[in-house]
Amino acid sequence: EQHGLMSALRGLGDEGYVLTVSEKSVVVVAKTQKGALFGFESLRQIIKKVGPSIFVPQLRVKDSPLYPFRGIKLYVPGRENIAFFKRFVRDFVALYKFNTIILELNANMRLDRHPELNVGAVEFAKHLKYSRLGRPPGPHKEYQNSSHQDNADGLILEKEEVADLVSYIRKFNIEVIPELPSLTHSYYLLAGHKDLAENPNQEYPDTYCPLQPESYRIYFDVLDEYIDVIHPLMIHIGHDEWRMEKDVCELCRGKDY
Repeated sequence: EQHGLMSALRGLGDEGYVLTVSEKSVVVVAKTQKGALFGFESLRQIIKKVGPSIFVPQLRVKDSPLYPFRGIKLYVPGRENIAFFKRFVRDFVALYKFNTIILELNANMRLDRHPELNVGAVEFAKHLKYSRLGRPPGPHKEYQNSSHQDNADGLILEKEEVADLVSYIRKFNIEVIPELPSLTHSYYLLAGHKDLAENPNQEYPDTYCPLQPESYRIYFDVLDEYIDVIHPLMIHIGHDEWRMEKDVCELCRGKDY
């Protein structure tokens, strides 16, 4: 109120802010914590170091985002890259005002109900790494779904580590949407359950049979463990890039898709 800036916030929404820099003061005004944070991120962008001195240009910025959803897709980092991941969140994702991270997780967190998925994820990543394959070839040497085997550097994080990552991201008012692919890109579910594959001829199946109830029992078990750790507002379930030979699965044969 002292600077007469509150009226300038009208119509800017929850993520809007006003930033002013004068000879005597630097002021960020916003209606919400999110807006204030974005104002300070803009301030970070204009601060320059000139020799031993810090330079901040005099200006007045009145700003609000054009799009309500500004997301970036990331893999969960491996343990050795957690520090880099946090710097990336702070110095890129937050600095440039993204408000959502879609975080792919797969079976790269310790799963108490299905440890066989953790074993399968590590073995799958090692196979592709040492065979120098980006994805496994199908039975006819065709491309299967992309494998994302380098998620978490092909290793397993503890639940406490995943919870800490999510807590750090949320300090910047960034929403975390866990991505746990279903139907397709499901190597992480099938590495230990090849019997559920839509195509049993694949060495490393990428798609489970949607008519087998066990497919969903395992998938929902995995969802429950991640929900307990992350408490997300929503979950990205994938369901993209379904590429499957017709009628290779006995249960699905002859069905209309």
